[in-house]
Amino acid sequence: MNLISIFFSNLLVLNSPFQLAFLIVLAYLALLWIALIIWVTRDSLNRSESLFFQILSIVLVISLNFFGVLIYLIIRPHQTLEQKYLTLVDQETIDAEYEDEIIKCPRCESVSHKDFFFCPQCGHQLKIKCAKCHKPVQVNWKNCPFCGIGAEVSIKKKLSVKNEKSKEKEPASNLKAKK
Repeated sequence: MNLISIFFSNLLVLNSPFQLAFLIVLAYLALLWIALIIWVTRDSLNRSESLFFQILSIVLVISLNFFGVLIYLIIRPHQTLEQKYLTLVDQETIDAEYEDEIIKCPRCESVSHKDFFFCPQCGHQLKIKCAKCHKPVQVNWKNCPFCGIGAEVSIKKKLSVKNEKSKEKEPASNLKAKK
């Protein structure tokens, strides 16, 4: 303890310009260290709600000085809490604007355009054409909203048309073999 007090008392007696320069640099570094602690404290409060992260950030800068700031710059979240909130609000606004133009696939829950008949991700059929009015009808609807025909009737007609077309394409020799 005595050596420390002798060292600082000798520093205060300015014998040369080098001692003055050393004291100025030391004071500057001390102020810079305090400013970095304040900056990291404010920045960590703006970037995270986690008390553990905030305390860890401050302790890093206090204990490791400039190296602690470098470590903090690496581990800190990329966005502030305000930026995260604004991004979320923007995304919700965009979703609300396009809500009428999109549908979700019941199988994979990916988002598709409302005019798509099949999901571009999994290939699940999203819509069928009404047998009567030929307008698109979602597969899970019970009736066509345009003409009122039941969707089950529309699906049955579609299947019967497919069966008739497949029978027409079969060669005559296959038909004789089936009989």
